[in-house]
Amino acid sequence: MSRISLNILLLAKVLLAQDNRNNSNDEDYQQYGFTVEYSQFINSAHDLYKELFTRRDYQVFLAPINSKMTRNASDSEKFEITVAIQRLMVINVDMSRQTMEMYFELEMSWTDIRLAWDPRQFDDIEILYVHCDALWAPEELFVMSPTINEGLPQRFKQCKVYANGSVHFDMFVQIENICPMEIQKFPFDSQTCLIGVSSLQYEFYQLKLKPGFFTKYKGKQLKSNGEWTITNTSSNVEHYDFGPDGNSFDMAIFYITCKRQPSFYIYVIALPCFLLTFLSIVGCFWKANAQEEQLEKLAIALTSMMSMTTFVQMVSEQMPKTSQFPLLGIFVLTCVFITSVACVSLIVFTEKCVKQGKEKTSLLDRIKLHMWYNM
Repeated sequence: MSRISLNILLLAKVLLAQDNRNNSNDEDYQQYGFTVEYSQFINSAHDLYKELFTRRDYQVFLAPINSKMTRNASDSEKFEITVAIQRLMVINVDMSRQTMEMYFELEMSWTDIRLAWDPRQFDDIEILYVHCDALWAPEELFVMSPTINEGLPQRFKQCKVYANGSVHFDMFVQIENICPMEIQKFPFDSQTCLIGVSSLQYEFYQLKLKPGFFTKYKGKQLKSNGEWTITNTSSNVEHYDFGPDGNSFDMAIFYITCKRQPSFYIYVIALPCFLLTFLSIVGCFWKANAQEEQLEKLAIALTSMMSMTTFVQMVSEQMPKTSQFPLLGIFVLTCVFITSVACVSLIVFTEKCVKQGKEKTSLLDRIKLHMWYNM
């Protein structure tokens, strides 16, 4: 009986010595001027980090995705990845190249069960901030985006880890996205651009993508440039199946609808084009079409047509080379056509008047005669 008691005492002494050694490893940051609470938090966070990444032997290159899943897996069994755009700014829309340049904050979150802990064992720590290089993160592939620039350098990326194992990661991205444009109503058009985010390495029945907009901040964080205004945003998940021999995957789709402000094109192209056409018609037909004045009137009409070719060039530089034709282009070409008809009329009707020997009466004289007869 005494031998058993002696063994118990020796074991207790060893455990006490080990506990004292562990406690002695805690740094006392009070001697550097910090508070007791902060010193305890740093030591507890250090212990938590060692628990997660050293004692558990966390492997950053091992994905926490069940590769034994089958196509019959339910949504609750799939590895859920939340992808949300929290801030959005439209930088430029290039109609000729059919691209839209945007800058946005993208938040990704997922749950890694290897990073879960009991807060009661670590001084009630609920959140741990860790450099993202130490954690496994799902790949993010921006489909239809040939140019991608991240605004935050790799060395500054921090991830937020919660006690339940969920990880939150924010990234700032500037992309140039391919967007097919509908130009029939230009410059009164609206364009919808799609941003696709997917992970092609995993099977669609292993992942569950959950897209969203503006869940982090209060209100919608939208910024538009001077020409385009963001009018609507929505998101959806689409499934792409390429047959039994092809790869199938889900894609998170973000729909961004922008409306053009047409003021520039109205005041710079449409209104001057209309005034040129109106003034050239008045200049051609205000007086009688005498043969000796024919060249002067033709010069007015032809000068107007040459001026309108500048507007045609301005419209063509904005538009993609497709089969669609913009509304503003139709308007400019209509003005050119009206001026062309006026030029032809000057020549044709002058010749007829000379041959028939009719008296040439100006438009102003005919109006005066009409008013005199009606008095």
